[in-house]
Amino acid sequence: MGGVSAHSEAGGAPSGRAAMPQRARLQVWFVTVCGCILIWTCLVQLLVPGRLWPHAWGWNTARLFLGITEAGSRSAHPPLAPPPPLPPLRNYTSNGYLKVSCNGGLNQMRAAICDMVTVARLLNLTLVIPELDKQSFWADPSDFDDLFDVKHFIDSLKDEVHITKRLPKKISGKASSNLLRMRPVSWSDEKYYLQQILPLFNKSNVIHFNKTDARLANNLPIDLQKLRCHVNYHALKFTPQLEALGNRLVQILQKRGFFIALHLRYEMDVLAFSGCTHGCSKEEAEELKSLRYAFPWWREKEIDSVAKRLQGFCPLTPEETTLVLKALGFDKDTQIYIASGEIYGGEKRLSTLRVAFPKLVRKEMLLDPEDLRQFQNHSSQMAALDYMVSLASDVSIPTYDGNMAKVIEGHRRYLGFRKTISLDRRKLVELLDLHNNKTVSWDDFTSSVRQVLEKSIGQPTCRRVVAGGIILWHPMHLGWKQRHQRCPKTWPVIESTIEQLRNYDRMHDWLAGYLSESKTVTVSLPFKSYTYIADPASVEHVLKTNFANYPKGEAYRCYMDVLLGDGIFNADGELWRAQRKTASLEFASKNLRDFSTREFREHAVKLSRILCQVPVDRDVDMQDLFMRMTLDSIGKVGFGVEIGTLAPDLPENAFAQAFDEANIIVTNRFVDPFWRIKRLLRVQGEARLQRSIKVLDEFTYDIIRRRKAKIKLARAKRNGDEMKHDLLSRFIELGEGEGSIFSDDKSLRDVVLNFVIAGRDTTAATLSWFIYMMMTHPGVAEKLHDELKAFEEERAKEEGVALLAEAFDDRMTQFAGFLSYDSMGRLAYLHACISETLRLYPAVPQDPKGILKDDVLPDGTKVKAGDMVTYVPYVMGRMEYNWGPDAALYKPERWFKDGILQTVSPFKFTAFQAGPRICLGKDSAYLQMKMTLAVLCRFFTFTLVPNHTVRYRMMTILSMAHGLKVYIAGRE
Repeated sequence: MGGVSAHSEAGGAPSGRAAMPQRARLQVWFVTVCGCILIWTCLVQLLVPGRLWPHAWGWNTARLFLGITEAGSRSAHPPLAPPPPLPPLRNYTSNGYLKVSCNGGLNQMRAAICDMVTVARLLNLTLVIPELDKQSFWADPSDFDDLFDVKHFIDSLKDEVHITKRLPKKISGKASSNLLRMRPVSWSDEKYYLQQILPLFNKSNVIHFNKTDARLANNLPIDLQKLRCHVNYHALKFTPQLEALGNRLVQILQKRGFFIALHLRYEMDVLAFSGCTHGCSKEEAEELKSLRYAFPWWREKEIDSVAKRLQGFCPLTPEETTLVLKALGFDKDTQIYIASGEIYGGEKRLSTLRVAFPKLVRKEMLLDPEDLRQFQNHSSQMAALDYMVSLASDVSIPTYDGNMAKVIEGHRRYLGFRKTISLDRRKLVELLDLHNNKTVSWDDFTSSVRQVLEKSIGQPTCRRVVAGGIILWHPMHLGWKQRHQRCPKTWPVIESTIEQLRNYDRMHDWLAGYLSESKTVTVSLPFKSYTYIADPASVEHVLKTNFANYPKGEAYRCYMDVLLGDGIFNADGELWRAQRKTASLEFASKNLRDFSTREFREHAVKLSRILCQVPVDRDVDMQDLFMRMTLDSIGKVGFGVEIGTLAPDLPENAFAQAFDEANIIVTNRFVDPFWRIKRLLRVQGEARLQRSIKVLDEFTYDIIRRRKAKIKLARAKRNGDEMKHDLLSRFIELGEGEGSIFSDDKSLRDVVLNFVIAGRDTTAATLSWFIYMMMTHPGVAEKLHDELKAFEEERAKEEGVALLAEAFDDRMTQFAGFLSYDSMGRLAYLHACISETLRLYPAVPQDPKGILKDDVLPDGTKVKAGDMVTYVPYVMGRMEYNWGPDAALYKPERWFKDGILQTVSPFKFTAFQAGPRICLGKDSAYLQMKMTLAVLCRFFTFTLVPNHTVRYRMMTILSMAHGLKVYIAGRE
């Protein structure tokens, strides 16, 4: 412009435009173009997005523009609905920088990234591109940009979170000295981050979360949940190289037709971490165990593989997967893509699956080795290929519900509820075992598998609105708002019933999960709350310090009255004191001690002789034999009656069956609010209970009549000794006194049944678990055998006799003769093994008490009158805060100090209760168990029947090892 003015003033050119120099002409064009661009940009910003100035001006220019166009075409088209209101502008003033280090495999890190983006959005933080785990089992050196498209990640989230590739230099220098590294609390809600994490940024401008898996609660406000989904399903896009190769894999498979993506989690790290060794050889199991110990951050070391498999916590083996796929109707022409890492055992382990499904493929079989070369030794990048194939498959089937299985199922649901078959492993394992044992035919197995998985295919479900649903929605919604709490979720009216029923079959382990974090947990049920305790200090308070405030209580008596009546286990006050006083005098008497020693020894020998007759290839139900032995023992020692269930022909034991069924049904009353109605109508379990009680009554009243007849005959013969050897006789004598509470047969019946529980079920259950422990811990069994052999040689030397070496029965009888009340004290390791069994598998896994008055437990927990408080021996024996970091291990050596057997506080080792109610028969129980096990472990070797399951029956008042079937592997 200045050049034009100069030429005009000079006046030397007839035409300014014609005389304009070339440089000036370019300047004019440049200014014109820039002005046009600026004007056009302003128009676009005003009229198209409507997002730059509308909030500043107070009106929406885009809506105005739409209104004009609508007015011009109103006659031709109906009016359009107004667009949804625009979201509020984000305040991009950052509160600080968030660095995160993800841990685990690809999908564990993927979930963590979703959580950390959400946290950054919630706290208005600048997120630094996450660091990926390079220290895990796979030792994958991949960085974020090796897996994900960084530019797409940042751009797709620019309206939500400010993301930077690295800390600015001016910040990184300061941060090195003022950097706060921490692990946020697991499963935390937005309040935790707003109230506890955000204030930390006032002190430190940069915080580094060095562990990020499972750090955010699931139940969040809808906008945060949507952001989570957006990150997972849109922002986390794999790199172009991975996308191209993954798409090629999908195209190859789709050209061949229908295909399944089988996420077969039978990999070395999964088996080692989970402790699942079903189908593995002994050497493989040891290798997996060694790997588990090699990683100190894998907390659980000693794992019961059999129990874990039965609970559904193990991946299916390739052989089990084959049967399930065939049962679901997939034939040999089905194309199956294995989406997993290296299978433990290699191709040999896949042979059964490959024979059944010849079209079994992996990425290594479909792609050229050159294509995969760049991804070798990068497990996360290889997993990304499997992820893309699983996403595009016609059917996806995971054999284990790990991170990948969950993320893929969610992604497939998001893409239109693509078919995903989620395997209910707990139910499937039961069916597989039944089929493998030839208990269930193939047709029944197929039908059962399809029925179990009928509603597990990842499809949407139709919700039916019922009357009152809208009214109940609000309180139900409030119930879901309970997050990050150390006790079960409660709901209006029904309280914690839903969660308790969902965990019905694993009740004790469910409680263990809560009590491992807090030593006290309260479970609220309709009309009553149960406070569960595992802290020895609280147990001592309940069982001793404030004993009078915690009786059995009316609620417990009401539930158990039909079975236990007024017996010692169910009684309070004077009734309990009278029975305990009589029993304590008898248990302390030398007559009963000597008499019971002889009987226990004879029954141990009788049991051993029955085992001698069992063929090598025939399985034996050890718990059934132990139940028979202890029933006969208590019949003789407790009631002076020969019951005879341990006879060589093993006669039918209707009493035992009826007692077990009654035990289960009355215990179910604790969680069934409708049991009184069922009892009134005599339906379902309550109808079966009536029949069982009738069998029990006939049995016990027969014992009482027989014992009274013997006493009458003894008096006629003036044989006083016949009346002094058993507990029932003492109670019968007491009943003859004027005003005695034991004067009628009903009270004596209650005495009999209570002592049957004490002398039969508890001892038999412990013997069963002991044998199971010996079979699963061969090192302990060997040490015990050495102790028994040394004991035998020592006792023979003391008796001055030579050990017999010929007939097995003679040798066994001679050894049993060495067992006496005094000599049993020498078997310290056997005593420790029994105590260790009781620690992990207590005969009574939990014991509830009533509450008379409001009280406060030592840890500050308030309990209310009318509720219940329950100490849980099953959980107490597994808690690290009670027994140290090796609490889960079966380790008899923990009972020794400097080679001397130690006693433990009964408020910590609660298998025999504690305080005024401590078990009177403790010494008698140890005596019988030690005598029986000394004979069995000295002369017999047992192995568990293959593919057979030992069940810990959860919801009973006793700890049963149902299904303890064994082979007799050897007789020495």
